[in-house]
Amino acid sequence: MGATNIISFYPYIKINPIQKLNILAEVFFMSRNSNQDGTYSPGMIENRPKPNAIFISDKKTLGQFYVLETNYQQTKNLSFSFDASYFNAGNYPKATGNGKDVTYLSFKSTFKF
Repeated sequence: MGATNIISFYPYIKINPIQKLNILAEVFFMSRNSNQDGTYSPGMIENRPKPNAIFISDKKTLGQFYVLETNYQQTKNLSFSFDASYFNAGNYPKATGNGKDVTYLSFKSTFKF
């Protein structure tokens, strides 16, 4: 989802419990700016609602997006990251199509030489 026509409030906390570990936790509260507009991909392609259905819903809440990002720098060349996120679909995605909650998990290791 792109940032066009969206009101977003996102408090976060970032901590470093030990020198090599960064933890970022944030939550995004998102809603449409206007109930007469759709939502768009980052490339400005309208993804919701379908064409000719723009006024199908007056709902504005897109949902809440919970994010946890971690990064552990083992050495100057080797790091590990774990990311987890959960999107809790709001009333607008549910009213205009198949609005489902989404869970995302990612584990990455990076070696720089």
